[in-house]
Amino acid sequence: MKKIILFLIVSIRMFSLEGSFGIGSISTKDKYTGKEENIVIPTLILKYGGFYFRGSELGYNSKIRDIEYGSSLQFSFGGNLKPEDVENKILEERKAPLYLGLYGRQKVFNGGNLELKSQREFQSPGAILGLWYSQFVKLNLPLLFIPYVRYSIRDKDYSNYYLGLRENEVAYWDTFYKSLDNSSKVDLGFTSSLFLTKKMSL
Repeated sequence: MKKIILFLIVSIRMFSLEGSFGIGSISTKDKYTGKEENIVIPTLILKYGGFYFRGSELGYNSKIRDIEYGSSLQFSFGGNLKPEDVENKILEERKAPLYLGLYGRQKVFNGGNLELKSQREFQSPGAILGLWYSQFVKLNLPLLFIPYVRYSIRDKDYSNYYLGLRENEVAYWDTFYKSLDNSSKVDLGFTSSLFLTKKMSL
């Protein structure tokens, strides 16, 4: 489970370059250890033409009428799991995900966005197909509220690598071996921005 707790963002604009920078905190909970890890990370968002760099994602996007499409390369903060992290109860290291993705996004209703994204994950190797809907809600205060729902399907390779145990590992966990099929996940959440000034938001 991954959750963004706080981001402080300052906007910048220079010639054809647009962007923002700030600092944020991410909380993660490991499936195997149950431990929570808090990671403080710098945040940089840059846009130049159709190219962009956003946090841990490098990509390119464009538009055909009201449909936005693009591709991206994305890595995850945290997520590495080594045998010594769980008292050698796993024998193979699980590396943090690295994704190559293609997506299409279209505005729907009033302030809504519908996105379909396909990602190839190189560490498993596996694949994820996700459908995401988000809705912009403007409040009277200088506050932007964006609730979202996301449904994703992870294929067999991804599910076994990140969610399962190897045959030679199950004895350490007092369980039995089971090869996983495709798995699915539903995420519900929201993001929000409080505009402190024209160039700073929280």
